[in-house]
Amino acid sequence: MKGDPRLKAKGCQTDAACTNGRNGRCAPESYEGAYPNVCYYDGCYSDGDCGAARACECGAGVAHIPHRCVPAECRTDADCGAGSYCSPTYTDCSGVSGWYCRTAKDTCLDDADCGTYEGCLFDNSKGRWTCAHKSGCM
Repeated sequence: MKGDPRLKAKGCQTDAACTNGRNGRCAPESYEGAYPNVCYYDGCYSDGDCGAARACECGAGVAHIPHRCVPAECRTDADCGAGSYCSPTYTDCSGVSGWYCRTAKDTCLDDADCGTYEGCLFDNSKGRWTCAHKSGCM
């Protein structure tokens, strides 16, 4: 399963009801439990499960953040070349959303370089790390 590792089998009550994927877990669709339970499945167990230019990102140890494939420009610092290194970028609430090389064209190094409510995140449209607004979890 290479896409979203959640299947919208709303209304599950136990993990035993989640049988359409690997390591099915039943959990609320949001932190607050305001939505019905859904089944979450691990989308990968190794980088080889994800295909080219993708890496397997380990889940956060909670049902609603399973192992999943994320974009990966790099997997190790050696993939980035001299003077550059591989670094994860994040999305709020769900952890790492991809792995990208840090280069001299980046406009920030870490969140401390950014303003209030901003973080140093990889911007796919610009092909570099920039300060971007961070939204809160829902």
